[in-house]
Amino acid sequence: MMRALLALALLASLASGAAAQGMSVEDFESGLDGDWSLPFGFAEYIDTDGSNNFLRNPDIQNFAPIVRGGDNVPGWTGDFVAAQTFRISADFISFGGPSYIQYFPLTIVLRDTNGTPDFPDDDVFVYPDPYYWNSYAPDFTAGWQTTSFDIPWDFVGAGGETPAGWVGQTVYDTALPADVTFQDVLASVDRLEWWWFHPAEFGIYDWFDIGVDNIVLEWSGGPVRTSESSVSQMKSNFK
Repeated sequence: MMRALLALALLASLASGAAAQGMSVEDFESGLDGDWSLPFGFAEYIDTDGSNNFLRNPDIQNFAPIVRGGDNVPGWTGDFVAAQTFRISADFISFGGPSYIQYFPLTIVLRDTNGTPDFPDDDVFVYPDPYYWNSYAPDFTAGWQTTSFDIPWDFVGAGGETPAGWVGQTVYDTALPADVTFQDVLASVDRLEWWWFHPAEFGIYDWFDIGVDNIVLEWSGGPVRTSESSVSQMKSNFK
């Protein structure tokens, strides 16, 4: 069934003249490949709901879950402006954690590590303000929830300026430096991170059990970084 739906999606794309459009997809059907992880508990593994594999960590011990992409991974990082990277989405599910988990804001962080992935002090990053977009984690009865954000790759602004509904910041300041533009960060994305928390806020350590599946990054100007772009990548979100 998956292959048949994939073939239909590919034919529809070709018929519409959108053959140049591409995507990277992580559906965890091939196991853990290092592109994405659920850290802060050392218990992540590939689970299944009977028809689909997904990444799960039943013992996250942190102020919030963070689904972390790998550093400089082909197909997921690079120059999002040149690639015209316009959307990112993922499926999430809550199995356990605080009783108010549905009030945890959920967003995607696009991070420029400035060449020092293990030294966050010089990082700059941007993200959709989850309060602006009314984006929150799924509660325990919601089942799988798809969260999607459009990426304003064509925004042109002055240093420190961000598009409506987006935030830029560093480790030490909840705003971009005056000499860093939104375009600068998008042109040098070194890592993606799904945060179940507002990055500008503080939290307390707690326990969480969550799952993630079908992470999809879409572009229309060419692949981000050097990445295989093939029919096998053109999968749909079937959760």
